Amino acid sequence: MAKNKLTEDSIFDSFQKLRRDANVPLDSFEWFRKTINENIRVSKVQHLRDQIISDPTRNSKRRLFEGFLYFFFYNEPEYKTTLPFYDTFPLVLLLSREKSSFFGINFHYIPPKRRLFMFMQLQKYRQNNRIMLPYSKMIKDKKWKIFKSCFRQYNIKRIQGNCINIPAEDWPIAINLPVERFKKVGKKAIWSNTLTEEMS
Repeated sequence: MAKNKLTEDSIFDSFQKLRRDANVPLDSFEWFRKTINENIRVSKVQHLRDQIISDPTRNSKRRLFEGFLYFFFYNEPEYKTTLPFYDTFPLVLLLSREKSSFFGINFHYIPPKRRLFMFMQLQKYRQNNRIMLPYSKMIKDKKWKIFKSCFRQYNIKRIQGNCINIPAEDWPIAINLPVERFKKVGKKAIWSNTLTEEMS
């Protein structure tokens, strides 16, 4: 990370401070993308993940709700040995919740620029601090087909440590952070697979 810029204990608070200092509106998704790219080094990404997951003001304490955006560590998926690849630090928009699991969109499976574009398209479904998606309609609409590779089911008991609930004002930061952590296959190959799936 760039020295003397990201000075807060929370990465979200650091970028919010930069935004306020620059007199930029809260919902400036593109400004956050540029500023994050300028201030985060690849060598510091693991430290960044640890910083996110230890954020005390955004810790959900496992209280998970539909329409909210979450970060968490998921190192041991149930079908780890047979999965062709998986993300151990998902960024998930929760679509439905059951007693022991939840279902949602992991945005990390989409290439960064396209990820940002698609997330901005979802803002029309925003209800205050949530994004409430009509899943049954979305899966029939071609414009949302890129999410085909992003729908994932997560076992709550297999989450390691905290779940971090990202409040609406921090969405433009979270969606742009390069913190995906894929196993078995590199991220560029996974992003290419997502785009191929969209065209199939």
